[in-house]
Amino acid sequence: MKSFKVLLLLGAMCFLYACMLHKTNRKQLHDLANTPMPVRADDEYISLPRYDQPPGDPVKGFEYLKSGEYISSGIPAGLYKWIMRDDKRPVYQLMGYSQNMLIDFNVYTGEHGKKLAAPGCLQCHSTIINDSTIIGLGNSFGYYTTNTSLNLRVAEAAVKAIYGKNSGNYKGSRHILQAGKAVSPLIVTEAWGVNPAERIAEVIAVHRDPRTLSWNGDTSYFPTQQAVIPTDVPAWWLLKKKNAMYYNANGRGSFAKQIMAATLLTLNDTVSANRIHEKMKDVLAYLRQLQPPPYPKAVNNKLVLEGKALFNDNCARCHGTYGKAGSYPNIVVSQPTVGTDSLMAKQYFVQDGYTKWYNNSWFSSGDGPAWFQPEYGYIAPPLDGVWITAPYFHNGAVPTIEAVLNSKLRPEYWTRNFNRTDYDYEKLGWKYQVRKQSSGNRVYNTNLPGYGNYGHTFGDELSKTERDAVIEYLKTL
Repeated sequence: MKSFKVLLLLGAMCFLYACMLHKTNRKQLHDLANTPMPVRADDEYISLPRYDQPPGDPVKGFEYLKSGEYISSGIPAGLYKWIMRDDKRPVYQLMGYSQNMLIDFNVYTGEHGKKLAAPGCLQCHSTIINDSTIIGLGNSFGYYTTNTSLNLRVAEAAVKAIYGKNSGNYKGSRHILQAGKAVSPLIVTEAWGVNPAERIAEVIAVHRDPRTLSWNGDTSYFPTQQAVIPTDVPAWWLLKKKNAMYYNANGRGSFAKQIMAATLLTLNDTVSANRIHEKMKDVLAYLRQLQPPPYPKAVNNKLVLEGKALFNDNCARCHGTYGKAGSYPNIVVSQPTVGTDSLMAKQYFVQDGYTKWYNNSWFSSGDGPAWFQPEYGYIAPPLDGVWITAPYFHNGAVPTIEAVLNSKLRPEYWTRNFNRTDYDYEKLGWKYQVRKQSSGNRVYNTNLPGYGNYGHTFGDELSKTERDAVIEYLKTL
């Protein structure tokens, strides 16, 4: 009975803490939305310069991607396998995760000689649709609406109790659990399916010396706020065409360093950072040869030709042309011009602590420097494989391409079943249900700052027949 009361008290405390964080996050989203921009874009369209990228071995890169120790701390592999067994799925859900969330952990032997399981890049950068895993497709099933820090404390106690506090298993898991406890309260999103990736790197960098990358949990190297700006994970196969990473063109220079952001979770020092960087050159080579999956159904070839002509006349200036003679312009469209939700672009000017930290850190020095240089706007992305990359916009606010091209169809509140067989191959996107109001984290509320579905109304000028033709053409990219 006493144990039950303790559990009940802990549950109530966790609930109250989650409510407090949720309220603070919403307030800071509104505060950021109401903060004047200190810098305005002078140009409607900004051309992005190209930077040389390091060569690498794509075969080695793929192996390192799926089994490397770039997240150099993890839970004991035996415990991970027990949690992930099909008959233990309820245990996994009790830890705060969704049964539909794609989980891909790398298993390797850690520095203490024990097998560890650590979250890998494919957790966010691959997706299962209709029982097929598509590597490089952003995972739109992410479940970040729960603060799991209490669960991580329980996990830490369990590892210590099962293996002993002086064991290699506990020493191997200590850093990832430490980072997880620091990150989890600060990456809670308002809706299921969006991703807080950039926020993860930022809240870890707060506690790392920029030059040595050493961890100091009691030090904040720059101020940060509670607001979590949602992100839709872009497809990896687009990287080979782009001159800058991230939606606001923030990531410049060496992409091999830019893709290391998540390693901040467990980096020990610059020695380990240099070792991982060398292997990330191979990973980058693998990413740059990825191709999108072909549209799996028949298309109307006559409509495709009509759609191609309309696309080239109306969309190619920003999104490029396709085929053997295709070209991609690499431009940022200013936020006032494209009109989409401004918070992702705005935050790097209003809250520039992470940018300054990054540009004075190990990342910006030495072999293959990388740096942040945000623009007040968004990259008009390449559209290779766009048919399978729903939901759309930088924040995942629009469920289908049909609604991208016709703003009147965009739902104010919408939800989906998060069923991997629910893809709409005609409207190009996830099948969804319209709701009359926001109710729970399964409903996407486009009225929240950062979650807006407005802007990019260029397709409204087309007739329905013309939009249908453009959609048919987009299926072939």
